Amino acid sequence: MNTIPRAGWVSVLLLLATGWLSAQKSTLNEDLIKADRQFALYAYNLASLTYQQVLKEDPRNPHALARIGDCYYQLNNPEKSLEWYQKAIRQYNTEPDVNLRYGKALMQTGDYSGAKDAFLAFAESDESVGNHYVSACDYATQNAKKETAWQVKNEALNTEFADFCPTFLGGRLVYNSSRTDVVAKAKSTDSPSGSQNYLLVTQRNPESGLLQKPQILRSELQNTRNEGPASFSADGRRVAFCRNNFINGTRQIAETGINMSLYTAEVDENGKWKNIKAFPFNGSNFATGFPALSPDGNTIIFASTQPGGFGGWDIYVSNFREGEWTTPRNLGTPLNTVGNEVTPFFDGDNLYFSSDWHRGFGGLDVFRAELGREEVSNIFHLGTGVNSPRDDYGFVYSSDDNIGYVTSTRNGGRGNEDIWKVTKKWNDEVAADTRKKTDNPLRPNEYDYADGNDPLDNNESGLHLLITDERGNELSGVEVDLSDCYGEKGYTDRDGHFSFVELNKTINCQVAIRKEGFRDADITLDKFGKQNVRIALTPESRERFTGRVYDARSKAPVRGVSVQIQFQDGSKSVETETDAEGAYSLFLDPGASYLINYSKYGYVPQIAKTYLAFDMAKIPSLLLEKEGVENADYVDYKDGIKPVENATDGAVTKTLWKKTATPEQPKAPAIAKFIGYSIQLAAMPEEPSDAKLRSYESLTKDGNIYVKEENKLYKIRLGIFKTKAEADAVYKKILAAKTPKDAFIIEEYGANEDLLIGAAPAVRPVENNTVEVVAKGPTPAVLYAIQLGTFSSDKSIAISDYTNLRGVGNLYSNSENGFTQVRLGIWDNHAEAEKAKAEAVDRGFPKALIVTEKGSDPDIQEFILARASTLEAKNAKMGSEKNLKPLEYNTETDNDKPYFIRIAALANPDRFDGSSLEDLGYIVKRKAAFSEGMTIILLAAFPTEASAQTILEKVLRRGYEDAYIMKDENGKLVRK
Repeated sequence: MNTIPRAGWVSVLLLLATGWLSAQKSTLNEDLIKADRQFALYAYNLASLTYQQVLKEDPRNPHALARIGDCYYQLNNPEKSLEWYQKAIRQYNTEPDVNLRYGKALMQTGDYSGAKDAFLAFAESDESVGNHYVSACDYATQNAKKETAWQVKNEALNTEFADFCPTFLGGRLVYNSSRTDVVAKAKSTDSPSGSQNYLLVTQRNPESGLLQKPQILRSELQNTRNEGPASFSADGRRVAFCRNNFINGTRQIAETGINMSLYTAEVDENGKWKNIKAFPFNGSNFATGFPALSPDGNTIIFASTQPGGFGGWDIYVSNFREGEWTTPRNLGTPLNTVGNEVTPFFDGDNLYFSSDWHRGFGGLDVFRAELGREEVSNIFHLGTGVNSPRDDYGFVYSSDDNIGYVTSTRNGGRGNEDIWKVTKKWNDEVAADTRKKTDNPLRPNEYDYADGNDPLDNNESGLHLLITDERGNELSGVEVDLSDCYGEKGYTDRDGHFSFVELNKTINCQVAIRKEGFRDADITLDKFGKQNVRIALTPESRERFTGRVYDARSKAPVRGVSVQIQFQDGSKSVETETDAEGAYSLFLDPGASYLINYSKYGYVPQIAKTYLAFDMAKIPSLLLEKEGVENADYVDYKDGIKPVENATDGAVTKTLWKKTATPEQPKAPAIAKFIGYSIQLAAMPEEPSDAKLRSYESLTKDGNIYVKEENKLYKIRLGIFKTKAEADAVYKKILAAKTPKDAFIIEEYGANEDLLIGAAPAVRPVENNTVEVVAKGPTPAVLYAIQLGTFSSDKSIAISDYTNLRGVGNLYSNSENGFTQVRLGIWDNHAEAEKAKAEAVDRGFPKALIVTEKGSDPDIQEFILARASTLEAKNAKMGSEKNLKPLEYNTETDNDKPYFIRIAALANPDRFDGSSLEDLGYIVKRKAAFSEGMTIILLAAFPTEASAQTILEKVLRRGYEDAYIMKDENGKLVRK
């Protein structure tokens, strides 16, 4: 008989449940601690798996979601990190700086508009840092597509592993690499793949200019794993180097820092390193590395995270005097910042370095520091070519040979980090002054002017901008922004001077001048750099006022409204635009009345009069009415703001509450044809990048993703649906998924009618099919294809660019809005399209995007794949039969000619057209050892590696950029 009362059973169950929950929570905490420890040790792959284990117990854990994003970001995969940051941001208790990390990842994908929105969100918790990165996005948007003085090319010696941080050694180049085909034989190979790197040495081929296959730098007895980067004096007799813990596949400049120590050594005539000594200012609790020796070897510039700096990595300098290195000196501002400054390079005149804080294109960018008397005076961004949205660092350059190199993780490379060759197309250098080259902050207190006069003290001969306050006192540290001129910026020195960069062409541009505590100033300079200019800044007495603009009907915030502030006499004072939240801010003088002019295409312009009191922080909100809306004669304006007619003289008419059009007001534009209903997902001032569009790829199951330019904004929409009920059904799915969170349904006017679900777009073949078409059964209403690229309609399409996709699907094109879209397809379910997309990415199309097609379209029927087919079709139809040359089968190797050039790996090798290579050798094929169903196409055969190298250079020039040399070793092909 049960004698425990019912209440007793409840207590027992509560105790058991409490114990179970406590144990579950304990396990969860242990996993989080474990994951955080792995993350701190740079084991990002392991940490990601552990964080995902946490999510199995707590799917909405914001810390784990954001940390997985961090892991992918540190694993050089910012595109993959975005989805995890987005999931973390959607949680109510996420960490404040996730928007900052999300914005940095978006910048590395080139989505500056999305990044700006993320940084604006972060600015709500940290206004200074958030606004700094907002400014960086504006800079990148303005300058990322400007013409560059630099030309870059990926070096053929790069591998799938990390190849990084080159340095000159006479006519040769020394660099670090984690490649596994060139290793020290005397060393153990039992360490994990990619966990070790070596210093390698190479040199340029005199004919092609390309770097040749490298060799181990030091002898087998001396060589050590994980040494580098290194730097040599001009005579090669002194070396400074690091001992590192770089891990292949991981960002070399981790946010949490890396463990590095600095060493120096003497180099004898045989290349042997002697007297290896630890740099006396290494530390156990901070990192020191990335050395750069001056040409004479007596000055070392390096980066360090030692305490007392400005934040992150800072750049320091030490001089070799009386057999000892002097105490390192921080080079200070404006060079060093709260961010990371690394990989300095000094050529005797200029100091180059990389930074992730100075305004650039994303990640680390390369900058040039102009050296003044005792300090760095100006900082210049090297612009496009050298810099990209990804990490760019380890820059070295020889002006004598006009050749340099930079390490980059940018798209188009061969591996994690690649070495890119850089050359200069024209010369925009600082005009030479009369000081000796030794006069710079790297060697303080050594000034010797040839004529005894300091050119900066002579306004007639020194080309500079002098900035003072109203009383004529020189102002140091004033930011001089040259973005409108040639994409650089700098700061005035301690004497208020900013030295011009003398150009070889005339420029008429706007120069923005900013300093905290003073009002911003803009000046226009003709023949910039050819004259002296003096300007006095006015102290800042204004206060920040903020306001918001909403749609009068929907009450939704209106982005992109031009807000122009005028004095009562009608003169223009200042202008800005509203952001995504309809918000704007302005610095204005309190205690005055202003006329505020609000205008946006598609809305009725309004002028509002308001008085800004001293105790007032916000401008009352305003409602804007759309043009062409019926029954809109009267509007209830909130917070006392009313439209003003004929108010330039201060008078206000009696019709204050009635909105009427002035005679000058243009008539409302005719309403375009109604197409149907769409769901607006986002709006931005710049055309959305492929990375931005890919974030909406999952929605293509329900409609067409398209971009429409409207009212000076690019709007991303999903549709078009014939009825509102259809749009509502899809909208509910989006609300449930909370992605994107700001979506709303709109009536679509004037869009391409082909986008309407059930309509037929104009589709035409792109010359060839790659997979036999076998349609079976009824065709679904929505089909799926892979979009590979978008080109203007007047551009010809090279089919050869897509030969690597043979066997994946059918190649065709879609003409739309003046553009030709190259697509691959077509599949009747999203899962098959996902597999095809993954295959396309693996085969060299990282920007592949899933799009939808209409099953009722008669023009696409011949491209629909059989439902039972796989990625490997049975009968490929690629090109004209008469143009194809059958492969010569050759599985045996001539022992006297063991070298081959690997051209490609294909699923349908019999269709490879090798006619363009006929004069270089003959084509053979081998079954791929590690990829079932794939065949390796080889150009045969060569007696020596040198002879194969000569032919390889010709193959590369003919467009086979992935070709490389292989050697047959006992029937096994080995990459050389």
